[in-house]
Amino acid sequence: MLTNPVGALIDSLVLDHLQERPGVTFGQLRVFGAVGWAAASLLTGRILSGRDLRLGFALGASFMLVGWLVARRHTLPARRPAALGGTWHGAGKVLADRRLLTLLALIVVAQLGMVSIITFYPVYLTGLGAPSELLGLAFTLQGLSEMPLYLGAAGIIRRLNAARAIAFSFCVGAVRVLLYSVIRVPGLAVAVEAVHGLCYALFLVAAVDYVNSVVPAEWRATGQTLLGAAYFGAGGILGNAFAGYLCDRLGVQGMFRVNAAVILGAAILALLLLRPPERMPSGEADSEP
Repeated sequence: MLTNPVGALIDSLVLDHLQERPGVTFGQLRVFGAVGWAAASLLTGRILSGRDLRLGFALGASFMLVGWLVARRHTLPARRPAALGGTWHGAGKVLADRRLLTLLALIVVAQLGMVSIITFYPVYLTGLGAPSELLGLAFTLQGLSEMPLYLGAAGIIRRLNAARAIAFSFCVGAVRVLLYSVIRVPGLAVAVEAVHGLCYALFLVAAVDYVNSVVPAEWRATGQTLLGAAYFGAGGILGNAFAGYLCDRLGVQGMFRVNAAVILGAAILALLLLRPPERMPSGEADSEP
């Protein structure tokens, strides 16, 4: 409840920052999150090797404390008094857009399967006999794979359009989870994480771009809030509950097999139902959040 909104809040801060810097893209700033993820994962894996795993919670709390101290020094630009009221007032208009509703529904469906990648991957890898340092390496590889995608997502979105980029990221996610269901060698399971950037970084930039393209400029803050609610909120909660239910009955790899089918279904639905934005996608989650 306390940590889940952090990612969405940081992305919102990035979008606010871009309002004053039109020459900077969302991916160029968001890449620093990947750098932090990779560095923290490698460091934590080394520290926890052969030690009490409870130390990991202390490390996590320490990192969050540092983030809080940095956030306290950040000052948001002054907003007009009507801005907050306008955001709430615009929620109904935003939700009336079928393209946005379709995207949000597809994200929730995809998250039924995708959220298990983060939540149950450590359980899966540990079950294969992997040591803690290998788990840290896997998460480091995830962060490293995100970096080129954040920097190159704009070009991919221009070539495919945001809707197809989202569907493609779902397809890659389905293949990734299917590989988990058959791989029983820790090293190979870690190698699969090289596609993480296509599943997460490309999806995130494309989804932010899509919302920015279909939502009127004055309601874009509301649109991004709804995107975060679908991905981190409804999708995350339902996905974890669904994955836990499957894991109890089918085991970890059986759960991944079912989730691969769910994600593939979301990808097919995205190709069929998600219409490209009418305006040219910025590919950048640009300066008009």
